Amino acid sequence: MGVFDVAQSVASNAAGLIVSDTSIDISAFTANLEARLMEMDIGPLFGLWLQSIFAGITMLALTICIFIMVYGRMIKIYLVTLHIKKRLEVY
Repeated sequence: MGVFDVAQSVASNAAGLIVSDTSIDISAFTANLEARLMEMDIGPLFGLWLQSIFAGITMLALTICIFIMVYGRMIKIYLVTLHIKKRLEVY
């Protein structure tokens, strides 16, 4: 049990360090976002749109993969327990 306590302590300390070092002020970033977008030409705007669409499709595909993996594991666990239960009934 001591190993798990040490691992949990290390993980929580690392999480605190990451959160404190990567905090950003979103209001400072979005203050003049519309003005900067209005200044851009059509080429960079199209590239930005294409990147956004690609990221959205990638997240959708990742969601579907995680969904299939989780439900596949649940079905596998159910089938294994069902198989063990039938084996126990034979003996």
